Amino acid sequence: MYKIEYSKDIEKDLSKLPKNEISKILLKIDGLAKNPRPSGIEPLRGKFNLENAVENDL
Repeated sequence: MYKIEYSKDIEKDLSKLPKNEISKILLKIDGLAKNPRPSGIEPLRGKFNLENAVENDL
């Protein structure tokens, strides 16, 4: 299973959204730790500032 780490800016970004949407978003993001490539997904389009780090435990 993967570990999701949130940036410091996430609180500020999420605070702009309705509270019921925040919990839905966090549940979906946390679900990616269990299944990072769910079936039926489509790639995001547009410009995004995303950071990705993968750690291998060998």
